[in-house]
Amino acid sequence: LLGTDVSPIFRSQVSSGSTASYSFAVFGDWGSVDSGGHNADQSRLMSQIAASGARFVVTTGDTAYSSGTQKNYGDLVQVGKDTSTIFGPSFWKVAGASIPLFNTQGNHGMRSEALTNWPQDRAVSASGGRYEMDTYCCHNGTSSRSYPSEWYAFNAGPARFYVLEASWSNSNVGSADLYKNDYDSHWTTSSAEYQWLANDLATHPTAVTFAFLHFPMYADNSTEGSDTWLSGSNHLEGLLADNGVDIVFSGHSHIYQRNRPSSSGMPVSYVTGGGGAPLQPVSKCSALDQYAIGWSYGSSTHGSACGAATRPTTIDRVFHFLLVTVNGTQVTVRPTDELGRTFDVQTYDFAGSPGALQLTYDVNRDATCRAKAPPGSHRSWC
Repeated sequence: LLGTDVSPIFRSQVSSGSTASYSFAVFGDWGSVDSGGHNADQSRLMSQIAASGARFVVTTGDTAYSSGTQKNYGDLVQVGKDTSTIFGPSFWKVAGASIPLFNTQGNHGMRSEALTNWPQDRAVSASGGRYEMDTYCCHNGTSSRSYPSEWYAFNAGPARFYVLEASWSNSNVGSADLYKNDYDSHWTTSSAEYQWLANDLATHPTAVTFAFLHFPMYADNSTEGSDTWLSGSNHLEGLLADNGVDIVFSGHSHIYQRNRPSSSGMPVSYVTGGGGAPLQPVSKCSALDQYAIGWSYGSSTHGSACGAATRPTTIDRVFHFLLVTVNGTQVTVRPTDELGRTFDVQTYDFAGSPGALQLTYDVNRDATCRAKAPPGSHRSWC
């Protein structure tokens, strides 16, 4: 089966509590091909991830367009429209030959194939999470349907990783929208996922904590924008902040965006939806948006930007992944485009107990900024 390929070599997971530095990759909204089965941008991005030194990958959802069927996932042989968008020979085969992947559920692919293709038995069992098909009924006039319930946690070195489900099916919205249906199904205080997360956060304090979910709390895109049912002190954002979560990674908007904390004590948040599906523009610039880039296929200017970003002039500047390096309590987030160019590189230091956080960031490596959090706060920015 290997043919001329070398034998795959995987490294075991970084042990919990290890002081060794390591890197992991984050990307989302990927697995899309044209009518001939091609996506050169996604192919180049997979090659960059394969060469990045990442020990593992965590996605931000929407894996395998357009609906997450096994035809969309495909194989090494079959090609064509919506075929082999993930397992095609120039896609995940390239990076997946040596890098394991933790998948986050998105609104495209609310099917059992997501659970089958990315089994997580050990992480789910160890964290008491859930990884199964469940019946959801019937908020806001939605129909009773079987959808994945996909949430779990794992440790690597000093960090704990929370893979969360914040998604809902496009085809079953009833009288509400995706965001409200997701909230009513997953994020009320009585929901199974919310209660599991609250308990796990309270019983697993770690030096560094990450969360991964599909719907973004803050995103400057007009069609797939901020989810106000997740953001704020009384919603998921507040739960994460109260329990020391440091960075939240999400997708859904097919852009790159880095946000300042929404208020004192809230986590830093990123939107990374440039994994290979058609891109979207940055449609507005909010006060929280510190750096964002997007792309419009129909616009004469194409590229769009907010904050400290420069408007991209070519599409290969916008397809991207994040390489995140954990070195003790210091975390560096290195966005990397499909040609290997880095941008908006940020380094954070989550040293000490709440109230002792220091944050260092480097905007395009031209200017540095250091700040120490005031008493009673555990987040700071410049």
